[in-house]
Amino acid sequence: MGLQRKVRAVTIRRPDDPQLDALREQLATMAPSLDEEDSWPSEQLRCCAEAGVYSWFLPETQRGEGWSQEWLMRGYMALAQGCTTTAFLITQRAAAIRRIVASGDRSLIDAARPAMVGGSEFVTIGISHLTTSQRHLGAPAVLAKRDGDEWRITGRCPWVSGVDRATWVVVGAATEDGQTLEMLIPRTARGVSADAVADLTALQASRTGGLILNDVRVPARQVLAGPKIPEPILGTGTGGLHTSALAVGLARRALSFIEAEALQRRELQGTWADLAR
Repeated sequence: MGLQRKVRAVTIRRPDDPQLDALREQLATMAPSLDEEDSWPSEQLRCCAEAGVYSWFLPETQRGEGWSQEWLMRGYMALAQGCTTTAFLITQRAAAIRRIVASGDRSLIDAARPAMVGGSEFVTIGISHLTTSQRHLGAPAVLAKRDGDEWRITGRCPWVSGVDRATWVVVGAATEDGQTLEMLIPRTARGVSADAVADLTALQASRTGGLILNDVRVPARQVLAGPKIPEPILGTGTGGLHTSALAVGLARRALSFIEAEALQRRELQGTWADLAR
C-alpha cells in the first residue's frame, strides 16, 4: 500500500510507547482505503495484531498485557485518531474477549484465541438487543429454548459489527421466562447467516448488520454466562467510556487536519488557535 512508516512487529506495552504513535500514523495513512465500496479493514486489523494491541485486553494469566482502564482509554484515543473504524471494531472485539475470558472455560478460550489475538480472524459481539428497546417487545429478539444438553436459538441480533467477516460471535438471547444468557457461536454454524450490511452515515466499513439465527443448536458448554435474571436498566445505559475515547480520538484527528490546513491558509490560523486552546 506504499506506507511511509511501518510498525515493527513488537508488542506495545504502554500507552506512551513511541510504537503506538507509529501505529496511529500507519492507520491514518491506510484510512482512505475504507471509503471504497464493500471495504473491510483487514490490513489495519492485522497491523494491530502485529503490534500486540489485542493483548491489551487479556489478563496476564492469559498471556496478555492486562492494561488498566486508564491505559485502555488512552490506547483507544490514539487508535481512533488514526482510524475511527478500526478503533470501533476493536471495541467490539474487546467486548467479546472480556466475556470469553470471564467464562473461565479453558476449551472455549483456546478455541477462540486465534480470533481474539490474531490478525486474520475476528471475534465480535451481538448482545445490544438485551438492553435496548427490543427487550420490551412481545417476544425476545433472540429466543433460547433448552433442548437436553443444547440450546436452540432463533431470532435476529440487529446490530453486529463485522457480521459477515467474523469467525466467532458472542450472542445474547432470552428464554421464555425472561432470563438471559450469552453464548459463543461459530459464524459458520448451521442456521447462522448474515443479514444485509446496514447503510450507515459513517463507519460503513465496520460492516455492521443483522445476524440471523435460524434454529441454531448450541451445546451447553458454549454458554459463557447465564441463564440469569437480567439486571434492571438504570438511566439510558447508552455508550461507555470507550465511546467517549473514540470521539476524543476523532476530534484530535480533525484538529490535526485543521492545524495542517492553517499552516497553508492564513485565514484559518485564528480558528486553529481558538480550537487549540
